[in-house]
Amino acid sequence: MIYNKFDLENKNIQFLHSAVQRYLHVFHTDKKKFKKLKTHEKDFFFSNLIIFEEKKDCVPLELEIKFSKSSDLYYFLQRKKLLKFKYDLYDIQEADEYLFYRLILTYFKNLYFQSPVKGPYGNLTTSEIQRDRKYIERNLKSWLKILKSNSGRYIPFILNEYNRKVKILDKLRFEEKISSVDYLYKEKQLQLVSFHIYYLVKFWFDNINTSYYKFIICGIEFVFDVFSYVHILSRHYMPSVNNFLVDVTFNTELDLIDIRNIPYSIEEILRHYSFIFPINIDDQYILLEFRKDIYILWIDYRTLDHLGIKSKVMQIRTFYKCGERDKEKLKGKKKEMSYLKFIYFFG
Repeated sequence: MIYNKFDLENKNIQFLHSAVQRYLHVFHTDKKKFKKLKTHEKDFFFSNLIIFEEKKDCVPLELEIKFSKSSDLYYFLQRKKLLKFKYDLYDIQEADEYLFYRLILTYFKNLYFQSPVKGPYGNLTTSEIQRDRKYIERNLKSWLKILKSNSGRYIPFILNEYNRKVKILDKLRFEEKISSVDYLYKEKQLQLVSFHIYYLVKFWFDNINTSYYKFIICGIEFVFDVFSYVHILSRHYMPSVNNFLVDVTFNTELDLIDIRNIPYSIEEILRHYSFIFPINIDDQYILLEFRKDIYILWIDYRTLDHLGIKSKVMQIRTFYKCGERDKEKLKGKKKEMSYLKFIYFFG
């Protein structure tokens, strides 16, 4: 690891430019070392590679004069096929995971590849969309082999959630509540989102080289582990893929939750809660209100043998928007406003 995840969240332009150049040097001179870089490092590098390394070939001087704004010039050159990039991520094997992740975000609701797709310089051409389709299909086959291997630090947790959802989907098809076409489409979405979750979990935990993150509040040791991350993402942050799960509520994008940094977001919520209400080992959940929606954060004081934690700790279990059944827990609770993004806590 050259830089940790938090180093690369630095907003200083000079530092970021220097970091990209350093990774670029490793990319060109030491492929073996580059392949060993962590997910967050490759994510940073490939997301910045084109920005720092684009070049224009054969651009007439009159065009440079005509377009006073560089963004307008780049748009024109791109549409006229006059803009060339020194690096094409599609040709870089080490960029496969990053590019697959980005394409999933782009095409997740367009898996027939028939709707227009916006690129940085306007809509993609038909040939560009078909290139993406082939890339997704090829990488999906490779991913399914990895997923079904059920091995490693993250895969077993992700496969468990994936299989649970497939069983629900199978039941709906058996009961003829969804068509065969919808089944196949939803199944592919589940396959793709399982990689999306894998990427985000790997992005975070590879950075700390352990399968859990620990912090202490009110004298209690809290643990946010791979289970916590996978469960929150899989069950409650994917409404478009989970819309056949009638017993689950879904979180919208929240200002207080960063899905690429959920452990710190949850820790922040718990710390601010503890400023108002003490947390003890008998607590099973905390309730909060944000923008008139009620959310519940489940916790459990237990041993975690699979992590080698023999003494009891408070495990973060899951976090989601309350359904009507959970709202019953508000009865008799006192409501207090915190200083964390206008959140109200109940205790």
